Amino acid sequence: MGEATHGAEEAAGEVAPTAAATKRLINLRSAALVAEIVGGLAVVVSLIFVGLELAQANKLERNAAMQRQIAAVTALQQSVTDQLDVVSALGRAARGEPLTPLERVKVEAYVMFSDHTWEGLYLQYLDGQVDKDLWEAQRTQARLINNNPVFRAVWNERRVWFTPRYRAFRDAEFASATSEEMNWDYFKALERPQPAAPVPAEASKP
Repeated sequence: MGEATHGAEEAAGEVAPTAAATKRLINLRSAALVAEIVGGLAVVVSLIFVGLELAQANKLERNAAMQRQIAAVTALQQSVTDQLDVVSALGRAARGEPLTPLERVKVEAYVMFSDHTWEGLYLQYLDGQVDKDLWEAQRTQARLINNNPVFRAVWNERRVWFTPRYRAFRDAEFASATSEEMNWDYFKALERPQPAAPVPAEASKP
């Protein structure tokens, strides 16, 4: 009887440590699961933060690209007022009048400057750095200006100096162009005399 009791006590002593170990194992697994969940949430939060940062950076880059495009067109327009002799030579060349060698060099340089400006704007648009509305506004200006026969002649001679993508675009623009020229008729409205003031009804009586 004493041996049986002693054996039972030994068996109970062996069971108790096993239950404690199991409890510790469960606690460790629970802690590991919590740590895994927290780690996963941290990764998700980090990805969201990185996504927001990239979106903000992309927006800033697009804004900067649009500002560069506007600045490039402004510089092109400013060059017209800064080089009135070149503008005069362009007009005479378009009418078929002869130019001096120096004038031809200046005209070609100006046309090339213009085309390289439009090329840069077009490539920015293709890369998604500029909104379509802004590009289409610049494209309309380019179509009118490049319809000048001097611009066409220089392009036909120097087109190999430009990127293949821009060459394909410009060739397509020329193929679909019309005979429309830049319209300066709105200046006539400024010169039109104002209508005479109406004569008062009393003054018109005999």
